[in-house]
Amino acid sequence: MDFGLQPPEITSGEMYLGPGAGPMLAAAVAWDGLAAELQSMAASYASIVEGMASESWLGPSSAGMAAAAAPYVTWMSGTSAQAKAAADQARAAVVAYETAFAAVVPPPQIAANRSQLISLVATNIFGQNTAAIAATEAEYGEMWAQDTMAMFGYASSSATASRLTPFTAPPQTTNPSGLAGQAAATGQATALASGTNAVTTALSSAAAQFPFDIIPTLLQGLATLSTQYTQLMGQLINAIFGPTGATTYQNLFVTAANVTKFSTWANDAMSAPNLGMTEFKVFWQPPPAPEIPKSSLGAGLGLRSGLSAGLAHAASAGLGQANLVGDLSVPPSWASATPAVRLVANTLPATSLAAAPATQIPANLLGQMALGSMTGGALGAAAPAIYTGSGARARANGGTPSAEPVKLEAVIAQLQKQPDAVRHWNVDKADLDGLLDRLSKQPGIHAVHVSNGDKPKVALPDTQLGSH
Repeated sequence: MDFGLQPPEITSGEMYLGPGAGPMLAAAVAWDGLAAELQSMAASYASIVEGMASESWLGPSSAGMAAAAAPYVTWMSGTSAQAKAAADQARAAVVAYETAFAAVVPPPQIAANRSQLISLVATNIFGQNTAAIAATEAEYGEMWAQDTMAMFGYASSSATASRLTPFTAPPQTTNPSGLAGQAAATGQATALASGTNAVTTALSSAAAQFPFDIIPTLLQGLATLSTQYTQLMGQLINAIFGPTGATTYQNLFVTAANVTKFSTWANDAMSAPNLGMTEFKVFWQPPPAPEIPKSSLGAGLGLRSGLSAGLAHAASAGLGQANLVGDLSVPPSWASATPAVRLVANTLPATSLAAAPATQIPANLLGQMALGSMTGGALGAAAPAIYTGSGARARANGGTPSAEPVKLEAVIAQLQKQPDAVRHWNVDKADLDGLLDRLSKQPGIHAVHVSNGDKPKVALPDTQLGSH
């Protein structure tokens, strides 16, 4: 609107005849109240939801409720801020109106100017009022310009105060189809209740038609049948065994039943000596038998002087790589460790083979070979035990003479005839048990050479030397 085309009488008149700043001030107060109410409601809403979700109401439904209520709380907080901004804008409009109202020329001044002009024009017969008329018109022009400038400033301030952020509708926090779903669920519940009532009615009708009065009759008939059966069996037994047969049979049956009851007493009496034996066997274990480490295997070959001293050196050989002592296959180191095999009688003239110790090894060909490592026993001292791979042991007791002399010459002679009968195996301590287990399943004569670091030792594969 171009306020320059509007005379000051109209402009000032409109400003003075309007409602003034009262309605805008009332609107500002109302917006302030709405903003405060929304803020308070949002805080209360959030507090209630948080209290329910964290204390009295837990679970998935509580989480769903809190998630649905959160957007509404956010909307109320945002709307409260917008209402506060609207109140501020209303107060800004009031300030703009009051500024414009003070800037426009009051209508009475404009009316006085117009009255003075009319009076001067009416009395200007000889032109004596021309200067006064010009001054009055100039004053009126100034009033016009003043009103125009005031209205342009008011229009600009009003436009700024009227710029507000548009309000939005609250979000949907409920399921629109919830009422329809509730109605459907109610219908299903009603139908289910109707079906349950129908089933109950049918069962009641069937129960009413069932002849319960015949049950006592049936029970009485069964009792009568039992009595008749007892009487019939009694008559039959009396007919077979005499007039007192049934009574005798009944007494015998009762006696037999009473006798069987004594079995429990007998079992209790016989189990009394075993009281505590189970606990004793569980908590007491016999001391384990001493175990000889694998390093002691073959130790009997090198702990005595005399002829056995030549066997103290370790031997090592591979399959098919044995040296020969005469026609006998021996490990490679035997050639230097034992230059020749000599009889005990030649080495120790004062000792005969008749003093060889008795052993638990069978007195066969290979059993005589095992005794060769215990030649020191002929001097009367106990030779060390020889342990085989299977854990069997052969003890040398110097005080007990052998039943027959050891025929070492015959042993050597038989082995010379079978130089390839002995198979030699090199193994360390870790693999000894596995090798002995495999050799126990293979027939033949086996010599196992056990390596103990840099000092291998010889161990016999089994006490039953003649069978493996």
